[in-house]
Amino acid sequence: MREIALDVVRVDGSLLPCLLNAVELRDESGAPVLMRATLFEATARRRYERELLAAQRMAEESEARSRVVQRVVSDLAAATTVEDVATVIVERSRAAMRASGAALVLVEEGDPGIRNRCRGCAPSGRRGCRPS
Repeated sequence: MREIALDVVRVDGSLLPCLLNAVELRDESGAPVLMRATLFEATARRRYERELLAAQRMAEESEARSRVVQRVVSDLAAATTVEDVATVIVERSRAAMRASGAALVLVEEGDPGIRNRCRGCAPSGRRGCRPS
């Protein structure tokens, strides 16, 4: 056996992470002669493995975010009108946030309120202006 992970229960009831290695020696006829087992304390190794898995998850999440940014940049580069740009911003933002709806509010300079124009995507997927 090579590196079997197990937890040893200490006298105080706490767990001690360990690894178990075992080797069996046999004679010429195949009969077992010796069984040697070694138990290693593995607290630092388990911590390292958890940190490694966390770093891997973070790298995968970062890669996914990079793919989203690349798609957004590509979609924005292909946008030929202000409406297309607004659609990309609204739809990609909604998808990234896993929201059922999203809107983009355009406010003209000097407008005291946000009651100008709205380019949005209703939960039904219908696009168009909706007053705020």
